Amino acid sequence: KSRSPLPAADVNDMMEDCKEMGLLLGKAGLHSNVLRIKPPMCITLSDADFAIDVIEKSIKNHYDRTKTQSYKMRQNVTVETVPMFTP
Repeated sequence: KSRSPLPAADVNDMMEDCKEMGLLLGKAGLHSNVLRIKPPMCITLSDADFAIDVIEKSIKNHYDRTKTQSYKMRQNVTVETVPMFTP
């Protein structure tokens, strides 16, 4: 929908999720919005699968958090009706 960078705070939340699940990542980029993956030379296929699963789960968690926050924000909005101007 948008090509604007993801805020650094959101990337930090995703990195924390990954860390809690056992995957250490770095961050990079001008806006600190890039996940840096630096695997060792001896990485195995199961290690790579684990990393992909963890990153995918952290992205889903982020999406669920933002969707829930957006829903809560919409629930708190009150709409007032303004009378139309009649000459």
